[in-house]
Amino acid sequence: KALPTIVDFALVEPTLAHNAVASLVANETCKLVVSTNVDGLHRRSGIPYEKIAELHGNCYREVCDKCPAEYLRDYNIIKDGQKDKHLTGNMCEKCGEPLKDSIVNFGECLPPREFQLGSKTAREADLALVLGSSLRVSPACNMPLQAIMNKFPKGRGKLVIVNLQKTPFEDHAYLHIFAPIDSVMDHL
Repeated sequence: KALPTIVDFALVEPTLAHNAVASLVANETCKLVVSTNVDGLHRRSGIPYEKIAELHGNCYREVCDKCPAEYLRDYNIIKDGQKDKHLTGNMCEKCGEPLKDSIVNFGECLPPREFQLGSKTAREADLALVLGSSLRVSPACNMPLQAIMNKFPKGRGKLVIVNLQKTPFEDHAYLHIFAPIDSVMDHL
């Protein structure tokens, strides 16, 4: 049996779906992208920091704990053996402090900015469009429900899921499209 191929994230390009989402953000149809992917493809598709909440981090993004500096690299900044400390070995160009990765490891809390922004935007949303998520990892899986829970009595909030598999929130979905994401986004 052949060994699985290991793919270098740095060689992967944003898909049609990533670019379609970036277009929705650019024309302000989409207010915020909430992502649990760490591959950085949403940022590489052109979505700015202000318009994305990367709940589990980004393997290309380094942050400084002392000042608000962030650095998007063209290489994976995760260092073997540094998982618990998050140190990347690079120093902040603004203040000289050690830089850290932005990845959220199992058992760690979600970053406050991402969690609060994602939750607030979900509560105010008229539509939560879920693309490719199994909706099984908490607390991220509950954010789309906030859109319908707060708007449902008024009949305004809707949940649309685009996924090839069923999710635990089928009963809450206004629509579930069982199709590849690129195919669906190509028709928007």
